[in-house]
Amino acid sequence: MPQFPVSDAQGIQDGLNYVLSGPTGTGQNFASFGAGTLGDLTGNFRPPFTILNATTTPAVDLYVAPIALSTAEMLDGRTWKYTYTTPLAQPAFQLGQPITVTGVADPTYDGTFTAIGVIESTTTYVIARSQESYTVVANSTGGTVELDTMDTRISTDCNAKVTVTSAQDRVVLSAQLNNTIYVDAGALPGSLDYTVEINRYAANPTNDVANPDFRFEYDATVISKTKTIATTVVQQPEEETLFINFIDQPGPGYYWYILEMTFTDAGGGQIVTNSQAALRSFTAQVLKA
Repeated sequence: MPQFPVSDAQGIQDGLNYVLSGPTGTGQNFASFGAGTLGDLTGNFRPPFTILNATTTPAVDLYVAPIALSTAEMLDGRTWKYTYTTPLAQPAFQLGQPITVTGVADPTYDGTFTAIGVIESTTTYVIARSQESYTVVANSTGGTVELDTMDTRISTDCNAKVTVTSAQDRVVLSAQLNNTIYVDAGALPGSLDYTVEINRYAANPTNDVANPDFRFEYDATVISKTKTIATTVVQQPEEETLFINFIDQPGPGYYWYILEMTFTDAGGGQIVTNSQAALRSFTAQVLKA
């Protein structure tokens, strides 16, 4: 820690490092988000995490029951097309959603598309893209495609990215989320564990010369709250979650803090079908020691 007056060479070095690390106190390296409009949670692993909705009737599903497939084909090494046995009344999936395919005659076509997900959805087929590239195989048949976000982290649009320059720097985090949860009527009554948490993701360079960027990987859960909800009706009462001025000290690096939630069946086979966020906010501020 720098001292005044400076009495030796170490004091000069400490003082210079302190000045170069940036201004002290509050105000620097501040990021925030806030919204009061209704937003349907998508379950995506990439934006959009919510889709604006002008009504209190959710328009985005977090659960889609298995849909029978007639054919599966690879359009290229990263692009997979699945055609339904019977056309649907409307498209089943949103762009970016992490669909799961099982039971195709060639198991190469089975799996969950988490990183990129759906890139096209119609009433007759869905196309998804994988993060890695695979050898193209012949078309196949059978199987089902579905969306099930239970027991997985669901990201919100409440997030912020900050840079920490010193091991002594602290990140002050605050968040609010008002959320209405909808469950499948077929499993009522029952109970549901609803977890809301602030998670920290650390940035790692992609080392892609053509498209330099960062890949954020899960680093830690900073703070978490879990509530068990007794589910007797489809639409649950609005849940409010608050985190006020929680302090994190991750060490030097570039970090992405995001408010996420997880739904877990706690009795009766509960399935969350929709989640609609209302008033919500997020702030992250780096304070120099």
